[in-house]
Amino acid sequence: MPPPEVMASAPELRADLAVYWEAFERLSTCRGYAGMAGVPTPIPWTAVERYATRHRFAGEAFDDLVTIVSHMDEAFRAHVIEELGNGDAGGVQPPDGEAGG
Repeated sequence: MPPPEVMASAPELRADLAVYWEAFERLSTCRGYAGMAGVPTPIPWTAVERYATRHRFAGEAFDDLVTIVSHMDEAFRAHVIEELGNGDAGGVQPPDGEAGG
């Protein structure tokens, strides 16, 4: 759990977006980790599709889920790669071809 000072400064999540945060947290358990540094790999598409089916996301709601979770995943992965420092991502490319470090 983050330190209290981090939690106190964290922005409040809008209630209508909480469903996407929960989805991201659950789907993050489906990802793998690569290389000696343990770089997170993207959340598999199949996991998102199964989650969407199970939780009845369809049509535009499905598209929103895919878009939002994908962006959250890219941001998470970029952050982890940056935290690893010096661009040493164990041969794994950062999201969107960004340079690590």
